[in-house]
Amino acid sequence: MFPAPLVALLAVAGAAPPGVLHSARAGSVEIRWLAAAGRPTECAAMQFHVGGRRAGGDRFSAACSPVRDVFSPGGRWALFLLSPSGPFHVVSAASLPAYAEGGMPDAVVYPAEPPGMPPSPARQVAFLGWRGTDAFEMLGKADGAVERFTYNADTGRAVPTCLLDGYRRRCAFPSPGGEYTVFVPRDGFHVVAKGAIPGFLAGTGGGTRFPAALPAGLVRPVFQRWDGPGAVVIHAVDAAGQAVELVFSPATGTFTAPRVVEVSWTGWPASP
Repeated sequence: MFPAPLVALLAVAGAAPPGVLHSARAGSVEIRWLAAAGRPTECAAMQFHVGGRRAGGDRFSAACSPVRDVFSPGGRWALFLLSPSGPFHVVSAASLPAYAEGGMPDAVVYPAEPPGMPPSPARQVAFLGWRGTDAFEMLGKADGAVERFTYNADTGRAVPTCLLDGYRRRCAFPSPGGEYTVFVPRDGFHVVAKGAIPGFLAGTGGGTRFPAALPAGLVRPVFQRWDGPGAVVIHAVDAAGQAVELVFSPATGTFTAPRVVEVSWTGWPASP
């Protein structure tokens, strides 16, 4: 899609000019993180240099992207975080010279923002790392909730992988023995084999997605627990509105017949 440029982090002592905290290069573009005057360890601004000439864009003239691992493995993509509340700018190698001059990114990503809603200044976002040549993992925090997402720059697809809030304190549940892991985002859950986890976190698929995999007539699946090394106990709702329990085998992709169960609120006050 894009030629893979040569990516080199200038890590040799004395390679960066004075006042430069960090620098990175891809092809003809060099990015510099500049130290604040009188505060040599604090970043105050960023500069882009294209072909040895300082670029005219001023997007980061008074701020710094905290993403220092700016280039994806192989150098196909660059990633910038504009502020603690976002957004992320995703820029292809081919677009990087134009972006350095103030041009638009290939994609603008706001973690955990509902579709169509403006960004919330109360939201805090963070870069968690590259997950392959085309994907990175990010985190969004707001209203007491923490969500993790993987964004695949090649496909433009974001995959939610985890939600933690006041009710849910855990979102990854390995099976006994670790052959599979259940990941629980805001809606539904994923059952992913151990060997498929890197692909899942890179946003390229892998695993079984619920509710999509439910048998016909069942909705609102909730992961309950592992029953042994390869049996996922699920609660769902049938067409009559009754709570049912069924067991899914990720090894065979099959389900047991659903059986009606009673669901109660633990600790709910007794009726007068």
